[in-house]
Amino acid sequence: MNLFYGQSWHLVKHLVETYGEGKLADLFATIKTGKRIDNALEVVYGIDQDGLEDEWRAANGLPKRETPEPTVPAQDEPTDTPGAVDGSNTTTSDDGGTSSGTVIIIAVATLALAALIALAGFTLARRFK
Repeated sequence: MNLFYGQSWHLVKHLVETYGEGKLADLFATIKTGKRIDNALEVVYGIDQDGLEDEWRAANGLPKRETPEPTVPAQDEPTDTPGAVDGSNTTTSDDGGTSSGTVIIIAVATLALAALIALAGFTLARRFK
């Protein structure tokens, strides 16, 4: 968990150092209007979440992340859910895992908290100079 907080802080630091505090404030204002994260990033920075991660990784000398190719069932593979009586394709998942939407919400909330802490730190640092 500490790695996640450290990465979040470092990403916010990258945004502030690269684009300035005003842009970060614009990002939060844009999110507050109801835009989703990708849309807000596009509006303010001109990149989506993947683009931001790629930019951050490049700025820190990290290799590009590997994105797996999406899997598509072969034409002759059935797509029915096992146990479906009528042959309908009723895909459900109850594997007990956390949905990606929940993970994204937690990540965004943590990023927002890290941003607020970073902004408070920058503000305090300026006052005590």
